[in-house]
Amino acid sequence: MRTYSLSQNTDTKPADAVTITQYACSDAGGDALASNSSRRFLWITNIGSGDAYIKFGATNATTANSQYLKASGGTVFFDQVVPTEKITAVCSAGVTTTLSIAVV
Repeated sequence: MRTYSLSQNTDTKPADAVTITQYACSDAGGDALASNSSRRFLWITNIGSGDAYIKFGATNATTANSQYLKASGGTVFFDQVVPTEKITAVCSAGVTTTLSIAVV
């Protein structure tokens, strides 16, 4: 059995801080998250009352060619193969919502 005091603990664990942001999505669309080649975890949840659409890569999200996130809980989660490209988001005409984005 191993015992530790705080000053003796030499075991190291990764210092992975989760960053959580909120993105106000509208029908104008925009960049929800910049590209990041070292991204290792991504969780996006639609916490608002309007539907949203997200897209990974250089082209912007549209309501016709993007991942749909249903209002009040639609979620995408990546922890193995994590997209590192820019993420854009858009809502239908006249709709706004909020996306909660967690990344490491």
